[in-house]
Amino acid sequence: MADNLKIVLNIDRSTEATVANRAKRLISTDVPISLGGVGTSIHFLRGVGSRSTFALASFYLLLGADIKGKNPCTIVGYSGKILQSQIHFASLNTIALACRKAFDHGKGLTGATFGRESDAVLEEHAKYWAENSNRPLEDASRALHFLRALFAKCSKKPDSLFKDGTTLGSRVGFLKQYADRSAAHLSLENYEFDPLDVAHVVAALTLVGSIICSFDNNTPPEYFNQIDDAAFNGAIALFPELPKIRLFEQMNVAEQAQAYWKEDEQFGLHMLIEQLPYAISWF
Repeated sequence: MADNLKIVLNIDRSTEATVANRAKRLISTDVPISLGGVGTSIHFLRGVGSRSTFALASFYLLLGADIKGKNPCTIVGYSGKILQSQIHFASLNTIALACRKAFDHGKGLTGATFGRESDAVLEEHAKYWAENSNRPLEDASRALHFLRALFAKCSKKPDSLFKDGTTLGSRVGFLKQYADRSAAHLSLENYEFDPLDVAHVVAALTLVGSIICSFDNNTPPEYFNQIDDAAFNGAIALFPELPKIRLFEQMNVAEQAQAYWKEDEQFGLHMLIEQLPYAISWF
């Protein structure tokens, strides 16, 4: 009787079929989505506001997970070293790619596109912000005109930013070079930046994010200071020897951001682009 037994093997191809169906569904067949001027303006700034929170939250992890191991991790041994290396890589890439996205010089949802938006588009955007935040239309308009001027100035190719010679612009250029030559692509080309460069860019993105979120999401004034404090304490828990210096320990982010766009536009830009490192004592 045993000679009559058979073993039947069935090959399971469910994974193959599921992946193939999803790939077929995601093949690009339509023209790119067009949001129109106001839609592009709103969604671009909304994206920058979101990325600014990730950049700020990553900053202290980057400092704590110093690649040279100056701040030992609370997780001891080889596991801690692997985690430290991974945190350093991930946090640096998060910041660099957030900078690259915000100040992208290409087309679409980019800083360069927003920097070229017309007054008519900004006024429509201002109406949306004013209604959304229940704040004066004039305030929303002034904030948007300030942001447009900033993105027009800093959303350029790195070489152009270096030739312009502004402090924030050059630092944005440094991080964009890193993002292009390491974070986003494999390359043998050189890049160079230091912690003060990163601090200035992260602080600038935070203040820009505060302006955006105060109108677009109606976030409370203490929102970014709370992120700054929580991110710092989280990094300290992993890397107790991290220097006890926060970016915004002595600054109210919302008040500082509002002061920039409420001032004369050129004065506000100068404060953000040249004087911010001194205001946060990272220079």
